[in-house]
Amino acid sequence: MTHMHIQTAVVLAGGQGQRLRPAVADRPKPLADIAGRPFLTHLLDFWIEQGIRRFVLAVGYRWEMIVGQLGDDYRGARIDYAIESTPLGTGGGLLRALQQLERDDYPVFVMNGDTLFAVDASAMLAAHRKRQADLTLACRRQPAGARFGALVLDATDRIFQFNTGSAVEDGWINGGVYLLEHPLVDIPQQPVSLEQELIPGWLAMGRAVWAFRSEAFFIDIGVPDDYQQARRLLPQRPWATRPARPCL
Repeated sequence: MTHMHIQTAVVLAGGQGQRLRPAVADRPKPLADIAGRPFLTHLLDFWIEQGIRRFVLAVGYRWEMIVGQLGDDYRGARIDYAIESTPLGTGGGLLRALQQLERDDYPVFVMNGDTLFAVDASAMLAAHRKRQADLTLACRRQPAGARFGALVLDATDRIFQFNTGSAVEDGWINGGVYLLEHPLVDIPQQPVSLEQELIPGWLAMGRAVWAFRSEAFFIDIGVPDDYQQARRLLPQRPWATRPARPCL
């Protein structure tokens, strides 16, 4: 158990998971089977071990299945739901979930519901507070052979450009775990993307957005190949044998 005071996390679990549909067609992506139980429970296991005691799940596509699976309690952690009746995008789903929080719930961890990035949450929180950040995002090295747009960082790891379109072979990319201070924008009236609209907008406003570099275990289930890898690796709880540590 880490020594951390944050007890609330938002999980973005509302997407349709169309790329994964060939492998997981009968359920929403966070419920994809890993060793006889949903991927989402493996994700919650990790964060409960980090000290989280309440999760707000931003759900949309086939949300009834997620509620039916988890209910309002998982391993002693409280589960609340922010339900999208129409798709709001990752940003809209996040902002709807944040409506359920109180000011003293911040900063709050936010994570993608289809990825497990086993960051050292206490170290990430310490860096966030030291920098007086509005938003800290955990970033990981560009995977070998991948072609993602890298973050543009200054010498102190403050982000001044987010996921640029031109891919680089050796860089740092968004790992899908965030620490967010009190909401920076109002609820939009139309769908909005966290990665493509909200974060670039905050950068343009001059908000303090920082990277937290980590080489901790990472897996996502967004496409069938990665899902099959998750099915092999997650039952071994690799984060327990490969301690998360920040990159200094």
